[in-house]
Amino acid sequence: MSQFQGYLSNIVEQYGGSVISFMGDGMMAVFGAPQPLSNHADQALQAAQAMLRSIHQVCPLAMGVGLHTGLVVAGCLGTEGHLEFSVIGDTVNVASRIESLTKQIGQPLLISATTRQQLTLPALRFLGAHSIRGRSAQLELYTVPEQFEADDAGTLSTSA
Repeated sequence: MSQFQGYLSNIVEQYGGSVISFMGDGMMAVFGAPQPLSNHADQALQAAQAMLRSIHQVCPLAMGVGLHTGLVVAGCLGTEGHLEFSVIGDTVNVASRIESLTKQIGQPLLISATTRQQLTLPALRFLGAHSIRGRSAQLELYTVPEQFEADDAGTLSTSA
């Protein structure tokens, strides 16, 4: 697990992101905090694509990525003896819920409409509006067209 987490952390950092925390086999990363990043959405998408293209080199498990953009409260949380940098807020919750939809929708990469508006990179494929736990309104989701497909076993394969 440490090798897997280290591998993904390096990719996040290569694209200007910061790993905030590990949660079991999951990871929360942020682009644009603690340091501002003008092209945060593009960098996050490029990092997600790099992770999905290469994860099979270190881990046979399927991986899902949810990207969402918005305001967060960022800073150090804890007490004097144990401080850690974190981000909290609705944006974090929505990103987590988008990631959890990757299995249900069958797409390893899901991107919110809010993030799509910030992107200058590739055209995206619209996947429709989907319900998000804890929200009455549905959220429009997108993915990168035909780049990654899940096979019947749930493993990722790339297509050219």
